[in-house]
This record gives sequence, structure tokens and C-alpha cells, in this order.
Amino acid sequence: LLLVDDTPDNLVVMKKVLQRALPQVEIVTFQKPAEVMDYVRSANVSAAIFDVQMPILNGIELCQKIKSTEETRHIPVILVTSHEASSGFKTKGLDAGADDFLTRPIDNDELVARVKVALRINRAEAQLRRTADQVQQDYQLLFETEPECVKIVSPEGVLLNMNPSGLKMIEAESLAQ
Repeated sequence: LLLVDDTPDNLVVMKKVLQRALPQVEIVTFQKPAEVMDYVRSANVSAAIFDVQMPILNGIELCQKIKSTEETRHIPVILVTSHEASSGFKTKGLDAGADDFLTRPIDNDELVARVKVALRINRAEAQLRRTADQVQQDYQLLFETEPECVKIVSPEGVLLNMNPSGLKMIEAESLAQ
């Protein structure tokens, strides 16, 4: 779990609350959002909480960077603000890709519950990615080893792909002519 906030007290409080409720979860904190992207690319981050109001790179911009990068877009992001969050402000954060939004003061039980949801989402999406990868591998194996001709054709009737057996059949037909 990644916590990013430029206010040390906010980090300490959130980290203590979450460590008490989720002792099995490693919690990493950053005060400088500019350092976060390198860490996120190299670590296995399951969820992130970003303060919205930070200098240089705010939480919404950081969320946008994470969600626009292929290798990190799967990370659930929760934005937190101390300011009264109008629906327009929340919309801006959610449009940036945030998965959730909290306004301080945060109820500790609500914080823990929302982090648990984010972690469940991360686990479910990771399982879906593994399943999709396996299905793709199985499909590729079937496609390449099927002894009959298999063609993939667009709705317009354009041949997009053909398995090796189909290519051999075409070669044999052209040699016979």
C-alpha cells in the first residue's frame, strides 16, 4: 500500500490506522510525489492513497500519470483532500482515473474499509489478467497446432490471419497449379 502526502502528520496517522487494521500489508510512504513514479514501476503496489493538495505534482496529476501508464494503470487509487470537495472537484479526480475519493476528517473505519475494497479490486483484477494471459496462450497453442485450416476474417471479409495448416494447404494448392 502506497501513501503519498506532503504533510508528515497525515502520513503518520494514516499509516498507524492502516497498520493496526491490516498488519499483513506493507505500507510505504512518500512526502514528495515526484519520487513516486520510479518506485511504483519497480515495486508491487496493490493500492495507493494520494493527497490531492501537494506542491509541484498534486494527487490528481499523480493519479493521472499512474493511470495513463500501461504498467501501473491497474493500481487502485484513492484521493484524499482536506478541502470541501465539491462534486466538480471529485469529478476531476475521478476523471483522472481515481477509484475512490475521501474528504478529511476521515473516519478510520471508513478508511480501512475503502482500502480493503481497493485491495480486493487489485487481487480480482490480477486474477483476471492471469486468466486472460492463460486464455491467450491456450488460444495461440490451439491456433498453431490445429491440423485443419483456421482463418480469422474481419466482418468485412478481409483475411486477418491463418494458422500454419491453412498456409500449408494454400502452398500445396499453388504448387499443384
